[in-house]
Amino acid sequence: MFLPLSRTKNKLQVLAKLFGFVPACRQSRQNLGSSTAHGRYIFSAAIDLGTTYSGYAYSSKDDYTKEPTKIHTNVWTASKLMSLKAPTAVLLDSSQAFVAFGYEAENMYSELVSEGEHEDYYYFHNFKMLLHERRITRGLKIKDVLGKELEALKVFQCAIQFLKDHFFKSISDKIRGIQENQIGYVLTVPAIWEDSAKQFMREAATMAGIKSGQLSIALEPEAAYFYCQNLKIDRLEKAFAQRVKAGMKYMVVDLGGGTADITVHQRYGSGVKEVVPASGGPWGGKSIDEAFSTLLSRIVGPKVMEELRKTELEDFIDLFREFETKKRSIRVNQTNKVLVTLPVTLIDLVKSHRGTMETALKQSGYGDTVTYSKQRIHIMPDAFRDLFKPTIRALVEHLEAMLCQIELRDLKTIVMVGGFSECELVQDKVMERFGRNITIIIPEEAGLAVLKGAVLYGHSINQ
Repeated sequence: MFLPLSRTKNKLQVLAKLFGFVPACRQSRQNLGSSTAHGRYIFSAAIDLGTTYSGYAYSSKDDYTKEPTKIHTNVWTASKLMSLKAPTAVLLDSSQAFVAFGYEAENMYSELVSEGEHEDYYYFHNFKMLLHERRITRGLKIKDVLGKELEALKVFQCAIQFLKDHFFKSISDKIRGIQENQIGYVLTVPAIWEDSAKQFMREAATMAGIKSGQLSIALEPEAAYFYCQNLKIDRLEKAFAQRVKAGMKYMVVDLGGGTADITVHQRYGSGVKEVVPASGGPWGGKSIDEAFSTLLSRIVGPKVMEELRKTELEDFIDLFREFETKKRSIRVNQTNKVLVTLPVTLIDLVKSHRGTMETALKQSGYGDTVTYSKQRIHIMPDAFRDLFKPTIRALVEHLEAMLCQIELRDLKTIVMVGGFSECELVQDKVMERFGRNITIIIPEEAGLAVLKGAVLYGHSINQ
């Protein structure tokens, strides 16, 4: 059974009465932590620092009581783009003082590059993956785009502090007299992280100005499930209610920008327990960007792409922003070509290195699947879908291996959340492989499930 809830008319038609319990096992509660001053906060605010995109959401205690799904998010803008999350990018000056975050950081650093004044600055993006790939210590250093090192704790602190301060200014403009001590904060972390990485994030948040008594840490897949369990349903309510019985196991597949984060729990009485350890891998949307970058490099040459990034960063960023829109809109049965506009600077670089774009395409071996006309490359739909195949294949193979475990052979429900779960190609393959015997559930706002679920988690512990 496949429940493509992302296509229902009512954005709130998902699962609220799907599970009438708190999805947090004993082990998870030790990781989550909790506020030391339950009951006094009138707002719950969540911060989701993602690999590629980050944001915050919040709601009042009064709204939570009357309408749990009434949760506010911020709208971030950049030229023609509008999104509910901002790029995870941090810009610091030569003295390591914070300058900008998100789209503003991208744009300001692009201007600095074009003016040749960027070398004294620190620019970091997609840095969250480092906590998954390396052993975490307090003195860990990470490199910016130019290879300059800085303490990782400082970079994470700046990102979290910006989101916290942006939220507080926004809510202060709406509600006069609100105080910091009236807000409970929740910071999300992947379930597959080691405890040292989770403690690292807690310390970064404390340095960012969130008092330890006001801070809770929520595991991303469980926060996502909080979102699902609190959503309202109409015609699906009866069917779901019949499925929710003691002993039921369910899997949450959280597909973000960088990683897939997978957890499995089983209901027992009024609570749940972890069935198998959390697992996952680098199968998020970022891997599709990397596949597209490889495609372009094979066409125009790696030196051209590197020169574009180093000398025309604004155009480089705009190119991948456009690809992001194409990546999100590709369909399983799409027959028309995917058109991607190339920056004029890229075309000029190709001319100086390899002649015309037509010549570069012919030499690349992509002549049968990619054409060029009027500053745009035209990619055959099958070739564009091929960019997704390695990532989706790795994800499906991992899920297959998990479901072969004796403990999971009776699992009947998979909940898919995270921005990459909204991709139709991902949904189709998961359904094709597992949908015959397993119910696949995809919330309407899958990309915001973690963020909004963390807000709900904050309220649940503030009783």
